[in-house]
Amino acid sequence: MGSPDIPPFDIENNRIPEIYPDREIFTERFRELQKQNFFIADIHVHSAQSDGIHSLKSIAVKCMDLGISAAVTDHNRVPDLNGLSSREAASLIPAIEVTSREGVDVLCYFYDFSALGKFFHEVVAPNKKNTYKITLTCEEILLALKERKCVVNIPHPDYPADSLRKNFLRLIEQGELSSEALSVINCIEIFNSSRDRSIKETKKNLALRLGKFITVGSDAHTKTAVGNALTFCKTKSQAEFLDHLATCQTGSIVVSTSTVDRSIPKVKMGWLHIKGLLTGR
Repeated sequence: MGSPDIPPFDIENNRIPEIYPDREIFTERFRELQKQNFFIADIHVHSAQSDGIHSLKSIAVKCMDLGISAAVTDHNRVPDLNGLSSREAASLIPAIEVTSREGVDVLCYFYDFSALGKFFHEVVAPNKKNTYKITLTCEEILLALKERKCVVNIPHPDYPADSLRKNFLRLIEQGELSSEALSVINCIEIFNSSRDRSIKETKKNLALRLGKFITVGSDAHTKTAVGNALTFCKTKSQAEFLDHLATCQTGSIVVSTSTVDRSIPKVKMGWLHIKGLLTGR
């Protein structure tokens, strides 16, 4: 299955991910990529340090078992690496998911944890409202990232779907983001394993319309869901992987997350949302 090498993708061919309805075939494809020595990563994962179920350490161990890296994009916080071995920590890509005042999420991938920490202490911490939100708008977050060396990805741009709240798609439709802010974005997530069964044309067309590269993410909130959406390229280092991600020299394979792994974390998510409303934390 597949070719021995994956060419660079471009905006014209849509860079559509390989979607596998069957987990066995997905796993077979994954093993094939490993044999071809691709660097493979799950770039949208959550741990118990925010609204995930399993510890950061258990996620790192799962990554090592799979032979992949993961960006643990916990909400408005920097991963606490205490208790992790150097090998476990090395499997993690420095990252954060920042949620704007409107409720729009922005995934930020940094080249080292010190740069991530600097961004957190200068931008996120002083403006943190609660677990799920900071007081800055999406525009302000993007402009704060402009001069920093990082890769910026917009996850699930059509979420939340209800008409009472804003999402990234609505911000675009209503013209609420400047061209300067939009220029900071590298990628748009068009398939989210925890939400999607197929690619929605609205998300694919959004990426095309904005001229942004596409990504996929597992949005895993359990360790068993880690690795359900994988991004790969021919490189050996995390830094080069991020360079490839920023310039769309990547491929991706996805399989939808099970109902159990979708459902269990919702209890914790709901509690954190209620806690934030009641206590402001």
